[in-house]
Amino acid sequence: MDISGSSSASRIRTENLPSRRKQCISAWCFALICVMVTGMLPGLSLAGNPWGEFTPLEVVPSEAEESADQTDMSERSGRVEILNDIRVEDLTETLRVVVAADGPVRDYQLSFPDDGFKLVLDLPGKWKNDGKSSFEVNHDTIRRIRVGESDGRLRVVLDLSGKGILSPIIEELPKGLSLTMRKLPAYQQRKRVLEIIQPRISQEGDFKIALSADGPVREHRFFFLKDEDPAKLVIDLPGRWEYPGDSMIKVADTSIENIRVGEHPDYLRVVLDLNARELPPPMFMESSEGLIITVKRRGG
Repeated sequence: MDISGSSSASRIRTENLPSRRKQCISAWCFALICVMVTGMLPGLSLAGNPWGEFTPLEVVPSEAEESADQTDMSERSGRVEILNDIRVEDLTETLRVVVAADGPVRDYQLSFPDDGFKLVLDLPGKWKNDGKSSFEVNHDTIRRIRVGESDGRLRVVLDLSGKGILSPIIEELPKGLSLTMRKLPAYQQRKRVLEIIQPRISQEGDFKIALSADGPVREHRFFFLKDEDPAKLVIDLPGRWEYPGDSMIKVADTSIENIRVGEHPDYLRVVLDLNARELPPPMFMESSEGLIITVKRRGG
């Protein structure tokens, strides 16, 4: 019996034992990875798919996530939103309109119609108005607010007191939204009255027009229309004005033929029909009772 050979083989098996353990551990790790990734043990495959079937792990949402998803689905399916109330807050320099609803309002459209005297807020979706359909505000900025329901939207109309309102700042609230806008300038807040228009010739020979009003006139602008026949000098007084006098005054001066006056929603227009196409720019002098306009004659 070759004891030395047996002893040598036994020694070899004993020395290789750690290496075999490492191999076994590596094989088990590889098999575990294959099961986790492909769903099958290594060496198994389906026809046409060498990697076998892969079944992804199913992610089970939490109760909070399920509740949020159900809420979103309810909103997308078109649940009826409730408009509870509309209130107006008169602040120092701004006016704030609060549209109170039963939840946040994230979808809206804001527009000014062509006439410029309305601000329209459209809320798409199914809505029910639990508040007033119309109410008077009687403010220098907003006269009235109207609410109307229709298929696919709720419309809120703000009837404005005049043009020139800046685009409102919209703020989304936890329950509704708000529109904040600057108040109208002082000259647009109340209706002014132009009482008398008095044309006359000064001692220097210049043509003067005295506009007698219910107070000083500090806002005015002018431009020429030289290509029209006759040429015209146009003077606009911004704001809301009323003029009870004649709409046309015959002058028959060497430089000016007629004075015409027209009321517009947000300005009063005074037009001078000229006998001459080239005149120097007019001069304006404010007074406590209105405005004096001086038009120099040609060559003056």
